[in-house]
Amino acid sequence: MSLSTLRSSLAPRTPRLLLAVWLQNPNASLPGGTKVEKRYQANIKHESQLYKLQDNQVYRKEYHDTRRDEIIPARYTLCYNDAFEILTTIHEKLMHASPSTAFEHARRIWHSPSRDDHA
Repeated sequence: MSLSTLRSSLAPRTPRLLLAVWLQNPNASLPGGTKVEKRYQANIKHESQLYKLQDNQVYRKEYHDTRRDEIIPARYTLCYNDAFEILTTIHEKLMHASPSTAFEHARRIWHSPSRDDHA
């Protein structure tokens, strides 16, 4: 697995900024002119219930993973700009371990927003 593949797979599919906006304004009306834009915003608004805002930073709430039957603690939500720097730092701290090892280590510590996480 290449580092660019890991970088793109760690990148959030839902912009963290949009999650933060809905966490700050949960009762705001849906923006957007078309039905598609409003549906997109409604989905993000609904997904924002899985997150919390702490010191203006987005965190994934603690939840119970039924697949592994364990409680996953609250984790900081990565933004795309942070992901590559964090992966390279972990890669160096793990004494240049394989990119997939660095990726797995990062996934245990930080959260990258994805609709697949709570499917």
